[in-house]
Amino acid sequence: MRRFIQILIGIPITFGSLALMSGGVQPALQIVQLSLLCTLGISLVVWIPLCWFVGWVVLKIVESISGQILVPYDSAEISNNVLREQNVSLAPENISLANYIEKGIKQGWSETQIISRLRAQGWNDEEIAEAQLVVRAKLEGNS
Repeated sequence: MRRFIQILIGIPITFGSLALMSGGVQPALQIVQLSLLCTLGISLVVWIPLCWFVGWVVLKIVESISGQILVPYDSAEISNNVLREQNVSLAPENISLANYIEKGIKQGWSETQIISRLRAQGWNDEEIAEAQLVVRAKLEGNS
């Protein structure tokens, strides 16, 4: 969704810049029309990424000035940002722990069952809690 909004922001700015460089709205429209007609639409491969990039730059500048996120990220990006803000990262050996918790949740195990099995295998409560937070964020990002 964020990328789509970035494209929508970039279209008028790109077109306005083209109009300024070409001497008006009419010449800018002609340039866009000719590029689309002469290439049978293949020039969209240039126009769409250009508009996205312009929108991305403008949105980054406005968000850095305002200090707020104006357009929400995708749910997976939100989950990663939440984890970064909470300074939660798993050590490589704890990735298997998170995978085990995720597998248990998908198989319908209760949280107490998962925790008791992990404690029996020697995992401490802090490692289990961090892995649970990562799994929760991952599962919420996929839903």
